[in-house]
Amino acid sequence: MNKRTRKQFALNQSPLGTVQGKAFTLIELLVVIAIIGILSALIVVGMSSTTQKATIAKAQVFSNSLRNSLMGNLVSEWRLDENANPSANRTPDTWGTNTGILGDGATATTFPTLVSTESSCVSGKCFGFDGGDYVNCGNASTLNFLAPITISAWIKTSIGSSQMIVGKEIDATHKDWQFEIFPTGLLGFEGSAFHRIGTTNLADGNWKQVVTTMTAAGSTNVRLYVNGIEEVYTQTGSTGDLGSNLALAFIGARYTTPVNHFNGLIDEVRIFNAAMPTSQIQQNYFIGLNKLFAKNQITQSDYQQRLADLATSFAKH
Repeated sequence: MNKRTRKQFALNQSPLGTVQGKAFTLIELLVVIAIIGILSALIVVGMSSTTQKATIAKAQVFSNSLRNSLMGNLVSEWRLDENANPSANRTPDTWGTNTGILGDGATATTFPTLVSTESSCVSGKCFGFDGGDYVNCGNASTLNFLAPITISAWIKTSIGSSQMIVGKEIDATHKDWQFEIFPTGLLGFEGSAFHRIGTTNLADGNWKQVVTTMTAAGSTNVRLYVNGIEEVYTQTGSTGDLGSNLALAFIGARYTTPVNHFNGLIDEVRIFNAAMPTSQIQQNYFIGLNKLFAKNQITQSDYQQRLADLATSFAKH
């Protein structure tokens, strides 16, 4: 083995850096280095300049290509761009096999509305929920989770009441997982015997990326993120896991009855069978943020502030 080969072998076998005692993988380090550089350029350069626009375009290409390399743990992805695929009142799982059935598949009053004006959504089209709609994603074994998991979505609501984003209600096994908005308008994740609740108000009528991760059983292993930034938590209970659950998985409502309907817009719901690192969560948020800015859904000042918040969060990690 020559010197260059030995060096490359060592590089492939060793962590490339650590943050707070945790080793970076090569891909995570590349994410952090690349995005910090992009964020720095975006913040420093004037928003109206040609250079700024070129920087955003390059960032978008980078983000989309990197996203494709990080999807090995994706279980299901509902882009919510279609309401008649593969048949009427269906929306596809574009990664897995868990096709979403709109409501009960027959009653129009339970159907979420397809928002076809792409400028109103984050990525492509999205679904509008009026407080009585839902998407039934079935109860396939791929949606019966033990940790680790990650659930992510983009949401927009002005209602600060109990609302389900995506989850499974308790069944006879007394196991459940529920990613939701609590009555106070705060993001939360619930498993059997615990709740973990964030501190950011989601009911302000703006698009937000919401993410939860769970590395192992118990609420102390749950993390919540809003717009790529980890939430400060309150919680009840400290034990319990998710476990196998035969109940149906719903987007936009609880399974029982159903109740706790979502009222607003939902886009890009994804479930992973791994706990996504903070760097990847922030990278995925960065993709959506650029799309919102390109569609004039956020102002220059809001865009710059969100980038500054994200850069500050990078510095902390």
